[in-house]
Amino acid sequence: MSNNNLIEKLTLQSESFQEGFEILCRAFSFNELVKNFLHLIRGNFLISEVSAFHKANIHSEWKTIHSNNKNNEEVFSYFNGLTSMNVEYLQQDKYSVKMFLPLSDKSFLAILVGNKLDKTNFTDFDKVTLQILIQVFDSAHRYFLNQQKEKALIFELNEKVAQLNNLIDTVIDISRYDKRNTIFETSLERIASLTCASAVLLQVKSKDEAIIQYSFPKNVHYDEMIKSNSVVKAEFDYNGQTYLFILAEKESRDGSENFNELDKLLLEAIIKQIKTTIENDYLNNQAKEKEKMEQELIVAATIQQKILPVTLPEISGYQIAGTNIPSKEVGGDYFNCFNLGNEKFALTIADVAGKGI
Repeated sequence: MSNNNLIEKLTLQSESFQEGFEILCRAFSFNELVKNFLHLIRGNFLISEVSAFHKANIHSEWKTIHSNNKNNEEVFSYFNGLTSMNVEYLQQDKYSVKMFLPLSDKSFLAILVGNKLDKTNFTDFDKVTLQILIQVFDSAHRYFLNQQKEKALIFELNEKVAQLNNLIDTVIDISRYDKRNTIFETSLERIASLTCASAVLLQVKSKDEAIIQYSFPKNVHYDEMIKSNSVVKAEFDYNGQTYLFILAEKESRDGSENFNELDKLLLEAIIKQIKTTIENDYLNNQAKEKEKMEQELIVAATIQQKILPVTLPEISGYQIAGTNIPSKEVGGDYFNCFNLGNEKFALTIADVAGKGI
């Protein structure tokens, strides 16, 4: 076939290649993508049977995507030793073409193409068409990978947004509580939910001795936690006490996995809010105590003023006056003047050291 005729026929098939690409791009899984590619090969070359195999990397085992061959070990021998792209046309064999295709994700696809229904060999036009179909498949596979990455990115983004919203709700809830038991129990439950930890423990220590412990779920022991394969710790000190948080065994759909940096950041954010809530609770109690003390001082000052005389006796030839202005709420000074009769008076002035209530 002349080059002009070959180009003319390929030009006529350009729409078919475009349609094939669109079909491949509609695949929802890699296996579906490959099977659609096999359909294109059958349709373009009128092939009786096409088999496909895949392996994740050069060292892994072949996995069958589609094959009617009962002895695939024999089939795999066609691809022994291959590491780069190989398209070979076979003569006088039950297969007409073998293809070894390295893919863009570092995996490998192997395809065995059976004989044509009319028993003819692949023509030059067929070979060029197959090369174009391989390129179409490669482009569709790259598109598929990008779509998968985009979906994974969207899923991860949605997951992070959900975690952020949960974190905000957790911070708000923690800030509302005034009982430490409620603060700790709620916090541990939320930490487990946000980080997918199978267990969360809080140990409050004073002088390196545990004085109280909380856990989610209940009855989780410290010794068991620290023996876990995946553990994250975080702590803070306040008022002479250490608050130690431990996360163990991150759960996932594939079993267990290690905690990531986001998990650590979420834990740090929550315990920071816990510390702030404890500080606010302490300061609030201090303010209440101060207010109570001030009220008691006002009462004491009122009582003290009532002890002092409102008026003093009149003594001929003398002027007597007195007042008491304490430097603080309550003072230690006292004065009075008593009429003893027979023109005798007792003048009293006292100063009490070490005032108190």
